[in-house]
Amino acid sequence: MPACIDRVDGPPVVVKLLQGTQGIGVVLASGLISLVLERWEKFGLTRAGLVLCAKAEYQSFESLGQSGRLTPQQTAYLYAMFTDVQTYFDQRSYAFAWRTLTLIKRALLAASDSKQQSA
Repeated sequence: MPACIDRVDGPPVVVKLLQGTQGIGVVLASGLISLVLERWEKFGLTRAGLVLCAKAEYQSFESLGQSGRLTPQQTAYLYAMFTDVQTYFDQRSYAFAWRTLTLIKRALLAASDSKQQSA
């Protein structure tokens, strides 16, 4: 056991023993909990999941773009940000996807406000 701990650069270490039915049950339960939490992050419990938020922001982006309220630079920036969200989503990096969606929301709000003030 000490050799295993040394291989991972010392403590803190979680050790799961797969002897008997209790160890297997712990592994199965932790896998199930992981799947449930991932699904919750993606879809949310009250329609506030990552997928629906990304779709809502993309619809806002499309409506601002179609109405001519985005400059070409803003459009390119937002396309790149939505590409990042998709990449993070595919890689299951949900925290980065949420962070990028927050940046998108701010950029869309700023674009919307700046065009309304100039009108």
